[in-house]
Amino acid sequence: MAKTGCDVMDKLVGSYQGLTLVYGVASAGKTTLAKIAAIELIKEGKVIFLDTENGFNASRIKQLTSEFKNVISKVIVINAKNFYHQHKAIMDIWSIKGVSLVVVDTIGAHYRVYVKKDYKKANLILRKQVNVLKELSRKIPVIMATQVYSDIKTGMLKPIGGKIVTGSSDMVIRLEKSPRRVVIEKPFVKDALFEICEKGIFSI
Repeated sequence: MAKTGCDVMDKLVGSYQGLTLVYGVASAGKTTLAKIAAIELIKEGKVIFLDTENGFNASRIKQLTSEFKNVISKVIVINAKNFYHQHKAIMDIWSIKGVSLVVVDTIGAHYRVYVKKDYKKANLILRKQVNVLKELSRKIPVIMATQVYSDIKTGMLKPIGGKIVTGSSDMVIRLEKSPRRVVIEKPFVKDALFEICEKGIFSI
């Protein structure tokens, strides 16, 4: 994963690169974490932010950095209105040059809707998307965020996309909300408490 610029996250993650999955309930800090990483990596090139939930908020970037104009000028926001738009956007990422980080926020929103219509096809499309992001992550860091669902058998919260997203990820991070806790599930197991404020994410 890319450096986040946040001490508690960086101590847990280190300099690990590749494809990172970040999952958790709403308002757990997924998007904030992705934006902090974007601010850090903007120094090396452009950042692609694939927004599938119309949740990208430039004002939040302004809160997180004093170099807002420089940062926001290098962020390429792509809005995906449905699962097919998301698929095309991911397939087209290769054509964009000078990119230092790709963020997909979230990989599971449109999939969750489509999978109810056609389970087999939805999984096939999602697998293709993740495979492209995996290949891309060999060159630059990629962060996929996703929501959670409650497993009927165990009652545990699991990432939407299941083994398709977890199996291909080099690192899996779970964010919990009450209390705020970051848990590294893969490739090692570590955890820490944190808090979110206007300026970012901090250790407790």
